[in-house]
Amino acid sequence: MINRGSFLPIYFEQPGWLLLILLLIPSWWWLTRSRDAFAPGRWILIGLTRSVLIIILSIALAEPIIESRAEDLTVAVIVDRSRSMPRSSLEKATDWLEEAADGPARQASDRLAVIQLGRDAVPTAMPDPASVLSLANGPADVTETNLARGIELAKGLFPRDSASRIVLVSDGNETIGNLQAAADMARDSGIPIDVLPIEYAYEDEILFDRLMAPSHARMGQSLELRLVLRSRGPASGRLILEQDDALVDINGAAAGHALPLQLEGGVHVERIVVESDEPGPIQFKATFEPDPGSGDRIAANNTASAVTMVSGVGSVLIIDDGADSGGAFARALNQSGIATRTTLPSDLEPGVVGMLGYDMIALVGVPRWSFTDMQVRDLHAYVHDTGGGLLVTGSPEGLGAGGWIGSALEPAIPLELDPPAERQIVKGALAIIVHSCEMPQGNYWGQRVAEAAIETLNAADEVGIIEKGAGEEAAWVLPMQVVGNRQVALSAARQLTFGDMQMFEPSMKAALQGLLQVDAGQRHVIIISDGDPSPPSAELINQYAQNKVTCTTVMVGGHGNNPQHAAIMQRMASMTGGTFYRVDDPKQLPQIFIKEARVVSRSLIQEGQYPTTVVDNQSGPIQGFESVPMIDGYVLTSPRESLSRIGIVVTNDTHGDPLYAWWNYGLGRVSAFTSDLSSLWAARWLSWSRFTAFWEQGARWLMRSSSMSDFEMTIQDEGGGEFVVDLTALDSDAAFLNFLRTQAVVIAPDGSTSGLDLQQMGPGQYRGEFQQRQAGTSVVNVNFVGRDVKGEVLQGNVQAAVSRAYSDEYRDLVDNAVMLRRVAERTGGRILSMDDALVSDLFDRESLVMPSSAQPAWTTLAIIAAILLVLDVALRRLAVDPERVREAIAKASSRRERKGDSSLSAWRRTKRSARSRTTIQHEQPVPRRASGSEDGQPLPSSENTPKEGGGQSKEPEVQDDGGMTSRLKAARDRARKKGFGGLGDDEP
Repeated sequence: MINRGSFLPIYFEQPGWLLLILLLIPSWWWLTRSRDAFAPGRWILIGLTRSVLIIILSIALAEPIIESRAEDLTVAVIVDRSRSMPRSSLEKATDWLEEAADGPARQASDRLAVIQLGRDAVPTAMPDPASVLSLANGPADVTETNLARGIELAKGLFPRDSASRIVLVSDGNETIGNLQAAADMARDSGIPIDVLPIEYAYEDEILFDRLMAPSHARMGQSLELRLVLRSRGPASGRLILEQDDALVDINGAAAGHALPLQLEGGVHVERIVVESDEPGPIQFKATFEPDPGSGDRIAANNTASAVTMVSGVGSVLIIDDGADSGGAFARALNQSGIATRTTLPSDLEPGVVGMLGYDMIALVGVPRWSFTDMQVRDLHAYVHDTGGGLLVTGSPEGLGAGGWIGSALEPAIPLELDPPAERQIVKGALAIIVHSCEMPQGNYWGQRVAEAAIETLNAADEVGIIEKGAGEEAAWVLPMQVVGNRQVALSAARQLTFGDMQMFEPSMKAALQGLLQVDAGQRHVIIISDGDPSPPSAELINQYAQNKVTCTTVMVGGHGNNPQHAAIMQRMASMTGGTFYRVDDPKQLPQIFIKEARVVSRSLIQEGQYPTTVVDNQSGPIQGFESVPMIDGYVLTSPRESLSRIGIVVTNDTHGDPLYAWWNYGLGRVSAFTSDLSSLWAARWLSWSRFTAFWEQGARWLMRSSSMSDFEMTIQDEGGGEFVVDLTALDSDAAFLNFLRTQAVVIAPDGSTSGLDLQQMGPGQYRGEFQQRQAGTSVVNVNFVGRDVKGEVLQGNVQAAVSRAYSDEYRDLVDNAVMLRRVAERTGGRILSMDDALVSDLFDRESLVMPSSAQPAWTTLAIIAAILLVLDVALRRLAVDPERVREAIAKASSRRERKGDSSLSAWRRTKRSARSRTTIQHEQPVPRRASGSEDGQPLPSSENTPKEGGGQSKEPEVQDDGGMTSRLKAARDRARKKGFGGLGDDEP
């Protein structure tokens, strides 16, 4: 391979083939020997054609590569939006960047991209000459800093036909990822990274480093808490301690609950003793409130938290709708000696840790929209990963009728909540109109609400999604179609572009037309908007009402405080029979869309008097029960094709629908009762003599086995998000339990799970390590199976939790500009400064290596060589007589100018000519052939026969042309005289 040269735009992959050019020497030598066979002009033309052919063919075989240098520049500005960035500094940097992005060095074809990052990176402006620097619609999670992800994303956005530059705006404090490794990748790709350091230092900051509490305790045991604070200088304030959200008096006999503190510079440790009075998790939270004028600027890092698991008798948590729908169930369990607590979904403690104090949870007829997405994921983790028990019951707003179809909890339920279509009476149709571009994180929430509605619908329902299209037209992102397996609809929801809608009319008209083409029992429209578009016409609203198409409006976003806009959206909903929602917290949006999507759900509620039949009572929660009372209603479901078991069915004319089913799910157990537990559908059950016994047996089958009181698990915070788990396993006789088979899992604050490998380190000692950098409480659950020293099987679960009150974003009290400068130096970038006017143009090309693009040229050259080869053969093999060409043209021209004779005249001339030839032939004697001639030679012709006059006829003059060779030679000579060569004996 010939290397690229700075002065040559071409190089060759196989340069050895260029030696074929030497074939020009023998080619011209051979052609010179044959020059007499061609006319002079043709000989030169053949030689030139063949020479060019040899040269082009040689170059093509050498595989030439043509390089072209790029002239455009693409700049990707990466802005750190994490919480450690001072707001005032970020605003100042934004103003500076806006000016620097429009500097004089920026050409019309240069492109700008904008990436904002927190825990993840989000491109908010794609590479485009028209892009402007805007920090709207930033990342959703800004509790972490992942600078490496921003650089990786920028590399993927850069086009290949331009030079590339990254501008990183950050304080340099990363909590996730590896910036140095990402910078090395950018350097290897020839991408320089300019840095704009955001510098700060909090001189008088107070940091609550940690709150340490025992991981486990027995009920009634005293717990010693250690509280560690750090300060950069002297400070004063008061210390507040909360236990399960209740204030703890730590001030002794003095007035008030708080403990006054005087801090010196450095580390300060306080020790406090509290009591553990109830079983389950105890959550501690400590807060230091500095006195006014202390100089402390970050309030988020003034708190710390911890969790202690207290062993004791298990209990059941009942979650109902607040109308005492679970009252009869709670009384039955209490009569059986099982402690219960009843609460509303809104009063649930956040995270899985709040559920660990209960061995079973019962969802008594509550709908999906009463829970947040996080609560639903926590319920799933509670069963699957910590071994808790779960009971789910029906009601007019329970199971599939309550929007649980497609939820994160649905896989845990032992029944199909979306039964086959033939079991249904009517289907619904839903059209979603999305206009969320001006709300905070509008793209995320617009997609999320569409997904929530789609996941709630039944498979046979129909759904469509509309947003703003070109101009003011409406665009069907998803035309009305059957939901099916939801994948097509969910994929369409992720393709939303979120244009700024100016009018409701086009989208609402398109939705109405689409819905009227669907055969559905209920047609419904949901609109999410900030209320800014102009209202629809009264005629269109009347068409909605006349066709019984309801319209729900959800108002949220930039113009949400405009009372006129709110009145318009409220009127749109009320005049069509829909509901108007005014939302201040976008996190409420998924629940609203789930609830509204239920409007079009097929009828899953079956009401009437239905007999029941016990079909499986050999084991499980209904073992020994031979019959149960009738019911007055239930929610339609269908059996799962899996390991779930159906013990009781509803007996009707054609089907046996499930009434009670159960199975093991993950580490826990789940059962489902499709009727309710109130007098609405289960009046006969409430008066049944065995009601208490039935539900006691079912609850005890579900309840998690009690944690081993002789097991102790501790979690040690090693700092930097590193944690060490130590498990000590003893039996009831305090003997070590060895060789346990463990299955451990870590449940992060966001509900995600990861496995934990525990290794035996010594007698009864097991250890594992994990990383967790999220703020909040992480739960570790260990499921174990083994044998004690007597050979008896031991099986159970043990849990522990560790809490981080705030993310590492708030631990850094100074910037890390040193690392940013190191990144710029490693990649050949610049160190920018808002105070340096000389370095203020992001598109400055100084010291920037412009990339080149390489295009192979051998294909084009090969095609040209093939054409020249055909031309070479044609020049040597084909002869053209110009004289004959001129004669043919003249003859054709004269023929067009002459008038043709009439058909009759032409016939007469032809007839006379034929008659004349006949007369001549009759005047000549017919030659005779000797019958005895056998040598094949012709007899003498009539010309050699004496005429009737007795004399010999005159011998005709014979012209001998010399044969074929003579004729060809004569033709060649004629052609040469006219300037063209012919075929020669010695042609090459």
